[in-house]
Amino acid sequence: MESPNLLLILGNQLFSPEHLPSPATRVFMAEDLGLCTYEKHHQQKIVLFLAAMRAYADELRVAGYDVDYVVLDPADTRSYEDKLAAVLDENSVAELVHFEIEDKAMEERIVRFAEARKLTRTEMRSPMFTCTRQDFAAWNSGRKRPFMQEFYKFQRKRLDILVDADGNPEGGKWSYDADNRRRLPKKIVPPEIPQPERDRHVDNVISLVESNFADHPGRADEFRWPTTRAQAKRLANHLIARGRCHL
Repeated sequence: MESPNLLLILGNQLFSPEHLPSPATRVFMAEDLGLCTYEKHHQQKIVLFLAAMRAYADELRVAGYDVDYVVLDPADTRSYEDKLAAVLDENSVAELVHFEIEDKAMEERIVRFAEARKLTRTEMRSPMFTCTRQDFAAWNSGRKRPFMQEFYKFQRKRLDILVDADGNPEGGKWSYDADNRRRLPKKIVPPEIPQPERDRHVDNVISLVESNFADHPGRADEFRWPTTRAQAKRLANHLIARGRCHL
């Protein structure tokens, strides 16, 4: 089905579908050899990204989206932009939609691509952060140097997180970094981390990584991390519940 606009989703933008435009918007996702190899990423990091992207594409299709997905093929020498251009041409797309891109080099590539093709480009706010770019710019205005400690206080107060009615930190201190650097007491037993069940995407990507990224550090076959939103939530809830037992 042809669509006048196309939503580009990168591997670190696998947001809940509630943040996306309606399924009337076509979605483009692509695995890219260049993005996997501009640095020698750990093999398990590559497995995580690619398997999570494939599972997310399935999630979007179930939600009613048409997804153009390009899997990684070492024999495919096209650039990311070439893959995107092919889908744009096939579907007569006039508008490119994307979330704010935090990788500045990739952001510049997409902006240049849209300009070269004279595409209308719509940028949506990323739900990845609690602070917008505008909020940060306003906070940073007039400062000679931004310091994380001061930004942290700003966020705590702005979002009313663990502060009292006078804007002071609960417990009397803004930071407990010194305590956090102490050794874990011997009586504290870290909770077991359950291993999510591997799906076909994880198994397929492990084989892909072992075949094509053997010179990268790490071992893909030892992968044991969540690759779907449901798995990540279950693991987070498990660790939070177990953590409470040790307090």
